[in-house]
Amino acid sequence: PQHFGRNSTFAIEASGSQRLVDICKALGARKYLTIASSHKYLDENLFQRHGIQIMYYKYEPPIYPQLWGDFIANLSVLDLILTCGPKSGGLIRQAGRLVNS
Repeated sequence: PQHFGRNSTFAIEASGSQRLVDICKALGARKYLTIASSHKYLDENLFQRHGIQIMYYKYEPPIYPQLWGDFIANLSVLDLILTCGPKSGGLIRQAGRLVNS
């Protein structure tokens, strides 16, 4: 099961990768899902030493039919929802994928 919560609710004083590892340990997590570009600053060896697998996620916003002229990328998700309606959820799910670091 996934756990969602505020980082500030943990009484952990470490920072950076150590803080993330400590939070994962407090939750009993064996996997840590993060955006693909975070590999630039995460200490992957630290996670590995603690038995936590880092999973990288890359999101590429979908191209969808807009009402006025050429496609304009990176508008609010509201534009997608109001333009595509019930199909929006599927488009968003298809736009992300797990990648290797």
